[in-house]
Amino acid sequence: MDNGSIIQVGGWDPTDLIQNNIIFGVCVVAAILHTLLWSQMIMRKIKFDITLLFSLGYVSTDIFLLLFYFIAYAIRIRSWIPITLATCYFEAYAMFYFNILETYSLMALNISRYWQIVRNPNTYIDHRKMIIVSCVITPFLVAINLIIQQSFGWSVLYSIPGSSCNVSFTNIPVQVWNISIILVIPILLSFCLLFRAFRFLQQVQAGQLHIRRNHHRKLTIQTLIFYSFWFVFWLPGMIVNCLDSDYVDGTTNFIVILLSTIETLCDPIVGIFLDKRIAQVWKKSFKWVYRQPAVQKSTRVTPAVEIKTVR
Repeated sequence: MDNGSIIQVGGWDPTDLIQNNIIFGVCVVAAILHTLLWSQMIMRKIKFDITLLFSLGYVSTDIFLLLFYFIAYAIRIRSWIPITLATCYFEAYAMFYFNILETYSLMALNISRYWQIVRNPNTYIDHRKMIIVSCVITPFLVAINLIIQQSFGWSVLYSIPGSSCNVSFTNIPVQVWNISIILVIPILLSFCLLFRAFRFLQQVQAGQLHIRRNHHRKLTIQTLIFYSFWFVFWLPGMIVNCLDSDYVDGTTNFIVILLSTIETLCDPIVGIFLDKRIAQVWKKSFKWVYRQPAVQKSTRVTPAVEIKTVR
């Protein structure tokens, strides 16, 4: 079947429409928060250097996830628009692909920080080329993995009238492979490195760069907090995506997508645990808002009883 073939008439059934309207509302709020974050980072002249690469790479994937959902929503909300095979591939793979890149962005961030804390404080300078090359190669490797599975029939694109297109991995070894390289290895490696970095900081002698040690300990704890939040909201959706769709009903699929969307909404806020510059952006923005005359006037406390000086 060629990419221009019509495989179904567009539009969702009533249940899917209600569910997607809820997700759309969450995405709108998420888009506003992300727009505020990026605009403030530019306005506040935050220094964009290689040390911010993986944190920004993670946050950038949210932009693509929101953009792709808005495109899919715009197509599906118009029931007269036919769904072609190309549209179906886009709907099934685009968001799944960028969710995978989120995992590797966080894993790369944790590897770099561990190496920076334990081995070499100048990691981002001494290994600049390796870091840049990894950022270029990883998206291609992820894409090749998905293309090979689709080409050999290990993943199946399916389209049910009234529902969004999805990809299903019916081959059990492929399911194990995907869960291993997309979830188990990156997540276990990240948590392992976080705990090893924390143990290293506990064992380091008190006289060795006390200020830097405290900074790294705080950074490690903050990253662990962020990872725990991300783990709870993001992981269920990716597990469902890596399995055979026959095992997942519509309600479960909606819940995990909603959780993942809420995680996307919260990323601009909980991103303060990823990099202190994101925290500085929000701090400066709140200070600027607080200094506005209208805000100061509304927050000024007027005494209930006016005290006059008696002469």
